Formats: sequence, structure tokens, C-alpha cells
Amino acid sequence: MTLTSPRLTGRRQITALGLAAAMAVTGVGLTGLGASGAAAAAPGSSSAPTPITPKPASPEVPVDAAGTSIGAITAVSQSGASVTLTAENGAMRITFLEDGTFRLEADPSGAFTDPANTPQGDPTRTANIVVGSDSFDASRITVDDDDDTISISSAKVTVTIDRGTGAVSATKADGTAIFAEKAPITFSATTATQHLKAVEGEQFLGGGMQNGRSIHTGSVINVSRNTDWDDEGYPNAVPYYMSSEGYGVLRNTFARGTYDFKNGTTTHQERRFDACYFVGDYGASLESYTQLTGRPMMPPVYALEYGDADCYNRSSPTYNAYRDPAKLRTPQALDFAQDFVDYDMPAGWMLVNDGYGCEYQELPETIDAIEEQTGLKTGLWTERSLTNQEYEVGEAGVRLRKLDVAWVGHGYRMSLTGCEAAHSGIEQYSDARGTSLMVEGWAGSQRCGMQWTGDHTGNLDAVRWQVSALTGASNSGLPFTTGDVDGIFGGSTESYVRDLQWKAFAPALYSMSGWAAKDKRPWLYGEEATDINRSYLQLRQQLMPYIYTLAAESHRSGLPMMRSLALEYPKDPGSYSVEANNEFLLGGDYLVAPVFTKTTVRNGIYLPAGEQWIDYWTGTVYEGGQVLNGHPAPLDKLPIFVRAGAVVPQGIVARNASLVPEDSAVTITTYPQGESSFALYEDDKVTRAYADGKSSTQKISVDAPEAAKKGTVTITLGERDGDYDGKAKARPYVIKAHTGSAPKNVTVAGTRLSEAP
Repeated sequence: MTLTSPRLTGRRQITALGLAAAMAVTGVGLTGLGASGAAAAAPGSSSAPTPITPKPASPEVPVDAAGTSIGAITAVSQSGASVTLTAENGAMRITFLEDGTFRLEADPSGAFTDPANTPQGDPTRTANIVVGSDSFDASRITVDDDDDTISISSAKVTVTIDRGTGAVSATKADGTAIFAEKAPITFSATTATQHLKAVEGEQFLGGGMQNGRSIHTGSVINVSRNTDWDDEGYPNAVPYYMSSEGYGVLRNTFARGTYDFKNGTTTHQERRFDACYFVGDYGASLESYTQLTGRPMMPPVYALEYGDADCYNRSSPTYNAYRDPAKLRTPQALDFAQDFVDYDMPAGWMLVNDGYGCEYQELPETIDAIEEQTGLKTGLWTERSLTNQEYEVGEAGVRLRKLDVAWVGHGYRMSLTGCEAAHSGIEQYSDARGTSLMVEGWAGSQRCGMQWTGDHTGNLDAVRWQVSALTGASNSGLPFTTGDVDGIFGGSTESYVRDLQWKAFAPALYSMSGWAAKDKRPWLYGEEATDINRSYLQLRQQLMPYIYTLAAESHRSGLPMMRSLALEYPKDPGSYSVEANNEFLLGGDYLVAPVFTKTTVRNGIYLPAGEQWIDYWTGTVYEGGQVLNGHPAPLDKLPIFVRAGAVVPQGIVARNASLVPEDSAVTITTYPQGESSFALYEDDKVTRAYADGKSSTQKISVDAPEAAKKGTVTITLGERDGDYDGKAKARPYVIKAHTGSAPKNVTVAGTRLSEAP
């Protein structure tokens, strides 16, 4: 059913009665999903989820069996929310940042240091991991000290230390266990290791970008600098993990580490132990973790659109790659930008150089012409360690950066410093939002950059391992991650199409040209592929109101827009399966199952239990809790399912958001089932005015029958609460409701949709 509402202006009220009557005349109506009977069975066959068999991995930082602990506790002292425990061979300190967040430090020297957040006297290594420790609500704690244990309690958490051994455990206020050490923390000459008790059924996520792996139960993962940009690499590792038992942990260090979730050990190459614990479910843990290490950047809308990267100054005498005559001078980038117009191919930005001596010329003139004629924003691959930002950003108009380890420098603290410099440079010399791509992320890099998977070869299998690389990064506080469409080397028509399809639902997407036999632009693979690529990029543009709202939520709380199934369905065993590792959710509503083999059917699609899922293409309704095999997946059809109850705001299709008028129609697409809602977030999409409250939120609510029940569906459009520069005083709405049976009845309620009295 499609209903186009009148343009809403002034104080006009659309009443449920009036709209219901109007639709009755035209015979329009609705019922809840599934009202005609049971949901459909699988098209091929169904099966149970497959448990993950961990792959062997060599620890970079192994546990030293000869390590020793700090020994028995000999004295206890309290200062505010911090308790210091003196031990036979060192000291331990527990500090509550708030009732559900605490820090555990241990050091055999008896002193407490913090090299990850202490100035190093090196201007290229100034970035800190922790930036938000003062933002937490203060906690009041009590200390109970007896002959056997010392207990330190907030209103939510009790940390208990065994007096004789120094072993630590933690419980919630109701007595529920959070974690317990099977042995005290041990120290070798160069490492510190925590030894955790195993818990039946406990699952582990995190560790940053672990290519091919997002679920680490029973596995060994390395958290270290790594330039293996392929399956089993870990190029954007993060020393943070989460447990299904209800907590997350940050190891506060830049030192490399190894987490052995089979044997319960976490080790870093540093002779001090320093960890922050965030008690709560996955979402709560991510929120507290990003409060401590920095909220994710708020991307401008063009950073969420397709991007193009290449060198367009190949005549530079310092350039050391193929000198394509079509790209000899920077102004020629305009010709390629114009191709996006000529092929009607959506895109938001382009990089006009790619480092390696490419440099640039006539930069302001080129940037102005590209934006004026195509609407694309322009960026640079940073070549000169960010020494010319006042000119490049302030005068020429650069709005994005791509950082490479070659230019930013080796080591995570140096990379994080470079990321912060790129981000702050854009914000210092313009009113734009700092935006950069980086490949050596670490804890804290979410606040300044978008991480990518590195320079890999394009093939179908790269689709498989990148899905979990991105969801794994998202599980680790890096919500804006991506990878080159079809890599920068190799590739084929099929792998390009399959890769672009699912990345149209990823946090960001772009292609990198100039390193393969064929450039990686979406119109270079034949007419059929061009049409398919265009359709998915147009679908992304259509979904931009939904995607942009998810991005704002990531910025506010750290909850990623691209989610592993476990984030939404933590109690469902299927969320930790082989099948779940190879698919993802966009928000809580779209389940995407990328195709990564040469096939026209997709096997192994797990639909989370407790929900009904609607095939995006056919409208067929499936019950959750099953694995679909043999699902149709011709080249032009990415398997997509929508959660019953979803409410999805959509915009018009345009080549990029800069071409979408503020008063253009918003389509509210619903899949009515029970009560559901969506809060549409909007601002000016490009400047930092949002940080001063210049934004609006509009709640869209749906009240519908439960599955298999008939009744009235009521869709309510709330006020656009708030204001920002350029906000339209009125706009039309299109209401679309997808149901599984014949129409019954509908009402649509509208409230005042203008900021004017």
C-alpha cells in the first residue's frame, strides 16, 4: 500500500479520522504481517546453525609460564573512589569511574604508571587512548576488609580480591558473576597476563578488525600492528573485547597483545597491568567504552556515500607508478568526476591523489570545478605528514583525508596522532567535520577516523572475510569501517558486483583505482554490471535518511550501524554461528547475507530467532530461528531480509545528498507488526552546527496487530522537534506499508510538521 500525504504546512493537523475516511473512499487498508497464515518455509532447505571451529593461530605475545604474581595483600588504603592494595611483591589499585565502570591496575614495581596517556616528548606521538575519564558520574564506594578478602563495592558492582593470592573477581549487585580469575595476574620480565575462569556458554567478541573472524569463543587472536591485508590479518586491532556474561574490557596500552579465549588468558607485552571494565550488555559496554576513549566521529553525509580514489597527477616527476595519459594533471580529475554525472552513478567524494609522489597542481580550481559541476567533495591522500593543511583545507577546499602508514608513521600511537591531526586540521581551517580514512586503527581512533581493511586483492573470497572484519571492528568501538570495493589488485566483474552490493549496506564504501589491470569504477564492467551497480548505489542513496540516523546514533553511543547478529540477539545461540559470522544487520532492521562464491543461490542464511523476516525482493515471510539454504541469489539480487515491525524512512534517489532539496518527499516504509517506532534524525549534514544542538528529531510510530492477527494499523508522524540551518518548513510524505495478506484498515495521524507557529 502506498499513500502520499498532502504537503504539511503551518499548524495543520492531519487527524486519524480524516485520513481513514479519505482512504476508505479509495479502498485502501492494511492488516498485520502474517495474518493469512504461517510464515513461508525455506525455498531450498533449512538446517540448524553451525558451531564455529576456531582456526589455529600463533600467539604474538605468549603467556610466560614462569611469570609471578604480586603476592598476598598486606595493606589497604582508600582515597575517594580509589582503593590501593599493597602486596608482597608490588601493588594493585581499583578505581571506580562510575558505578558500572572500574579500572584495575597492578604493577610489580609498586608504582602506577600510564605510558599510553603520558606525554612522550615526541610531537608525532601525542595522542592518548583515554580522553573521557572526567565525563563519568562519580561513584561512592564501600570497602569491606576481612581476613580472607577485600571487597570494594559501588551501587552496581562489587570487586573482590583474595587477600592471600591477589586474585580478582567481580559480581553485580544481585550477586551475578561478572568474571573471576582462576589465578592472579602474572608478570614476566616483559609481559602481564590475566588468567580468567572459564564460564560455560560464554561468548567473546571484539579485538578490532580480525579479518574473517568476528566471534572469538575458543580462539586465539592477536592485538597488534599488522599489515596482512587478507584473510586472518588484523590491520585495525583494538585492545578491547566483550563477553556475553555482561562486560567489556579495555587494556589501556599501545603494546601488542594476544588474547587466548580457549585458555582464558589475555597478555600484553608490557610489565604492568591496566584494564578498564565496563559492566553491562554489549550496547552498554560500547557506550561506556566510547565515553572513555572518545565518541565516534560524526561523519558528514558525503562520507557515507560512495567515494572514488586515484592519482590524477601522474605527470609528477616524483610519481612512481603507471603514468596513465588520461590522468597526467590534477584538473583531469574533473573528467572522471563528470563520468559520475554521465553514467548517473551516485557518489559523494573523490580523492585526486594517492600519494607515492603523486602530489597535485591547480588544486583550488580543480576542487571548485568538481563541486560546482558534479556535487562531489574532494580529498587528498596525505603525502607530506599534514604540513600544509591551512592551504589545502582553508584555501583549496579539501574535505577528506586518506592516511597511509607510510605517511603517518609506524606504530599505533603515531597513527592515532596522525588521525587526530587530519581530523582537527579540517575542523581548524573550515566549518566542515573532520573526516579521514586510516588503516592502522587502535583504541580511540573512532573519534577521528574511518578504518579500512587495507590493500587487498579483489576476489569473491575477499567478500567473505571482509564481512566479519567490519562487524568485528564494529564490535570494538570502530563503527565506521569499510574496504576498497573489489580490492586494489586483481578483481573481476562478478567480484566487483558482489562486493559493491553488500557494501551498499556497510558504514562506508569507496573504490581505489590505478593498481589493477582495470580501474575500479562501477561503470567499467559492462552494461549489465553497470546497471546492477547503479541500482545498489541508488538504493543506498534512497536509504540515506535511515543510514544517516544510524550514523548519528553511532556518534552518540558507539552502537554501530553495521551490527553483528550478537549485538541485537545476544541470547540466540545462532548469533555465534558460522552462518552469523558471514552476514550482518544494518541497524536492527535489515539482515544482509553477502554472496562470496560463484553461485546463483545463497546457502547458510541464518535468520535470528524470535522474529519474522521478510524477503526484501519478494515479500515472502520467514520464521526466525532457521538457516535457509538454496535461497535465490542471481547476480543482481543480494539476499536481504527486513525484520517484521521495521520502520524505515527513505529519501528520493539522487546522485548525492547535496542534490536533495530539503523539502523533498520522505517515504516512510513500514512492515507493520506490533508496536514499533523510529526516531528520524536530521541536521545540515555537513557542518559542525549539530554539536551546538542544531538538529531535529521526528518520531514515527506504528501500532499494528501482532503476527497472524487482523486489526487496524495506525502510523503516526510526530513533530520535527528541533531546528537547523536550511530546515524545510514543510515537505510531503509517502507512506508505504508492506503486509502479508489482504487489506483491512489503516489510519495515519500527523502532528504539526513545521517549526513556524
